[in-house]
Amino acid sequence: SNQKVVEELKRALIECKKEADDMYMQTSNLWEKLCVSKSFSVRKKLLLRRPSKKLKRKGMPWLW
Repeated sequence: SNQKVVEELKRALIECKKEADDMYMQTSNLWEKLCVSKSFSVRKKLLLRRPSKKLKRKGMPWLW
């Protein structure tokens, strides 16, 4: 029955990785859209905006 546990763990890990990859793709797509966005002023506002403490607390310092 040990083998069963190993299989379950493997499957769970693969699921996790797939989800993480999806999230990463969505985020990069979002940034690409933002970067090629025609409305330069919006982009400038977003870039000038101070990073919110909430986001930094959530562990997303990579956004800034």
